Amino acid sequence: MYALVKIATRVIAHCNCTFTRSITSGEATVPSTVPDTITEWVGNAVCMSDADGIGISPPASLIAFQPFFVSMNLPYSVIRDEQVPVAVTVSNYLSKCMAVSLSINPSTEYDIKGKPSGFTCVCGQDTATKTFTIIMREIGDVNVSITAEVVNNPSICSGAEMSSRIGMSDTVIRPLIVEPEGAPREYTISDFVCMTRPDTVFEASTCSYISLFLYVIESSSGSVTENYALSLPDPENLVEGSERAFVKVVGDVMGPALTNFERLLRMPYGCAEQTMVSFAPNIFVLKYLEAINKDNGEVRTKAIRYMKSGYQRVLNYAHNDQSYSSFGTSSPEKPGSMWLTAFVVKCFGLAQPYIYIDKSILSKSIDFFVRHQDDDGCFPQVCCFTFA
Repeated sequence: MYALVKIATRVIAHCNCTFTRSITSGEATVPSTVPDTITEWVGNAVCMSDADGIGISPPASLIAFQPFFVSMNLPYSVIRDEQVPVAVTVSNYLSKCMAVSLSINPSTEYDIKGKPSGFTCVCGQDTATKTFTIIMREIGDVNVSITAEVVNNPSICSGAEMSSRIGMSDTVIRPLIVEPEGAPREYTISDFVCMTRPDTVFEASTCSYISLFLYVIESSSGSVTENYALSLPDPENLVEGSERAFVKVVGDVMGPALTNFERLLRMPYGCAEQTMVSFAPNIFVLKYLEAINKDNGEVRTKAIRYMKSGYQRVLNYAHNDQSYSSFGTSSPEKPGSMWLTAFVVKCFGLAQPYIYIDKSILSKSIDFFVRHQDDDGCFPQVCCFTFA
């Protein structure tokens, strides 16, 4: 009896592509194990001698394959409870026909619709395909297993000359990604954890998934252990089995936002509001680095360069009264925006330690606020603004 079992994803462990031998007779035998894959291997020999120099042999080829194997065609991913057609192909590289029994192996992770097995005839140098239908019941990576076995049943091949390799079999196992039904939703919860011994360094261990709505973070500080419970929201219409939760502990309040400075530092562009949205983070990054006494010359140089560019750019959207609007004087029928002007004045004031800011410009913008201030001290919304 022959038995061949294979996994769809292979790890080629035997691939010694180069051999070195020192010989005198001109002949050498180099044993090697052919990797478990169906392909053609091409090789040649290169030799060197003191008398004749270098020599290269003509290439020689070797086609490695299994004489009988099964394969299946699966989609990349499916939805749970979806009916999935599984096309199973049997290949016969021998010279005679084979009566083959095909079966899809049962699993608790999927149901088989219809018969789980069937017969087909595969003649020499030919293939045959049969389709099974399965219904996925579990979420995640589900292994689908197919087995093909040569059986003694000449009637299937209508009297053709049969192969004598009865009992030879092949099994293929392939993973299929099963996704939950419905639309994905993601919720982020941020919170501060203050330990009872803040003067001692502590490390948080892997979080424990207590229930659908509760995570417990266990932290240790020497001999002291504390638990911190984090309640998760109760989403409506949750698809059973689709919930996932991840916890990340950072020992710096600003750490998550400033992990990658390059994502916060951007060259200002676009209309006035878009320019200021890119301008402001450069200021806050520099102030944060100063607050923690961290010197990052590359980040500082880039932030200052971006601020200088943004400063010059946003001045193009100023009106005669030094108020600002999304498109400046290109829309003369619209006055400056109270909200946008206030944001520009705030950012320009914060940027003064890093770049040159014309103080007369700030004074004119402040005069714009004073002229529009109500008697009760409030500042009304003047004109309009667009969220970038």
